[in-house]
Amino acid sequence: LEEKVKQSRIIEQTYLAREKAGDALIELITKVPLPENAIESEFEEPQGMHKYFGLDFGFSQDPTAGIRCYVDENTLYITHEAVSRGLEIDETAKFLEKRLPDLKRHTIYADNARPETISMIKRQGYSIKAVEKGKGTIEDGIEYIKSFDKIIINPRCPETVREFTLYSYKVDERSGDITNTIVDANNHCIDALRYALERSMKNKSIDYSKLMSPDKFASGLYK
Repeated sequence: LEEKVKQSRIIEQTYLAREKAGDALIELITKVPLPENAIESEFEEPQGMHKYFGLDFGFSQDPTAGIRCYVDENTLYITHEAVSRGLEIDETAKFLEKRLPDLKRHTIYADNARPETISMIKRQGYSIKAVEKGKGTIEDGIEYIKSFDKIIINPRCPETVREFTLYSYKVDERSGDITNTIVDANNHCIDALRYALERSMKNKSIDYSKLMSPDKFASGLYK
């Protein structure tokens, strides 16, 4: 498939993320473009691609985040996002539909922590299913995202771009070592992306030996 992918811009900002988590103090300063195989670019979407939709629920401090994406030749294309704080339950479906094209023709895979919201969205005429969550599901989802040859994020998805820049593992305060624990922050669009790809992930075998281990990087989904 021939693509016309036009590089739009490189993000180069300084972020200071501080989080106290048990005995780990995270202080990550990043001034880098998007990771090498994750770029922010405009692209043309071919007709007939199967789209994936994911939804992470929030309300007050944490935003509700929806993602629309597709996969072509082992490249992940993130086409649209829908992000809002303080979104009322009964307004969620319409908010998503206005911002995520083709939503009603596909199934939304959503955070299973809000069964009442899932039930309401289903009653409003949308196909929605709760994802399976358990020990290791976050790590497995991140490894699957990292298994793509390239990730292309449309510039209309600024929150997704920001999260890809800030997503990180925790650093031990005393030793300075990078741990295997993922920081629970800057992850709402990425969580929605994991949910969107859950079924695809289960249908694909991953060779984890070819993927980078956490000690290769301290911040950003890739380095």
